[in-house]
Amino acid sequence: MHRHHQISVSAILAIAALTIGCGGGSNGGGSLSADIGVVSADYLVLDLATGAVETRQAVGDVSAYRAGQMVFRAVSAATCTTGSAPGDFGHQSDETEASASVGKYYIAIFEVTQAQWQAMGGAAPWTAPDQVAIGGVAAGAKPAFALSFDAIQDGLSAWNGGHPVRLALPTPVQWEHACRGGSGDEYSWGPEHDEATAELYAAVAETAAGVVGPRVVGSFGANALGIFDAHGNVWEWAAENATTGHLRGGSWGDSLSLARCANMVEIDEFTAHALVGARLVLVP
Repeated sequence: MHRHHQISVSAILAIAALTIGCGGGSNGGGSLSADIGVVSADYLVLDLATGAVETRQAVGDVSAYRAGQMVFRAVSAATCTTGSAPGDFGHQSDETEASASVGKYYIAIFEVTQAQWQAMGGAAPWTAPDQVAIGGVAAGAKPAFALSFDAIQDGLSAWNGGHPVRLALPTPVQWEHACRGGSGDEYSWGPEHDEATAELYAAVAETAAGVVGPRVVGSFGANALGIFDAHGNVWEWAAENATTGHLRGGSWGDSLSLARCANMVEIDEFTAHALVGARLVLVP
């Protein structure tokens, strides 16, 4: 049974000792002690200035994690469904349904914000007049946009070189696994694709209500993993390898069909598009 109400931020992030796989299973656990370390932590909180990582059993008010810190959610190793089947809503011929294995990883609960990208030493391409005309004026808590694959890889390389942990773009399997939120459905909330359901979870064309540009990250409900804005807001890069990537998740300016977990869009790696941002994974 799929829930259609918006899950509050505090309720989602207060779930302790839970690591959900593709099939929706979970592993129970007790409280974390300091010596357990990142191997079994449910959340990692990264300080972007120092690279220091704090393990958390739960995270409360997320408003503190849109600037100088990032929160990453543990996702357990699993065998996942990727792609879509003929007859599924919005199915495209390049979305061959398959099973894929993924090891445990940590993915950001938010898309990279403008404040976070600049805290990492990145430029602010969204402030260029042509980008402002499309995506609106700069706002630190909104997602960074107009980020090309090449610019992201260069920025991550520079940041990683000066810190004890590594940040990366998710692989396609990691991204889709997190998007589905532990299910095999087209969307993180289930198979429903009506506007009333979508407006609880996604900033897409059907739910824009006259608003131009991306919303503050975390403005909509999270999925079962506690991942926000997996659908819409800005397209997110998935890295096929160090030099090649494609886009996932749709944007505020695109239809709900394009925001499906299985959908992928190819653009040149050097293109800085006003509808494109990123979500990161942390490699401890």
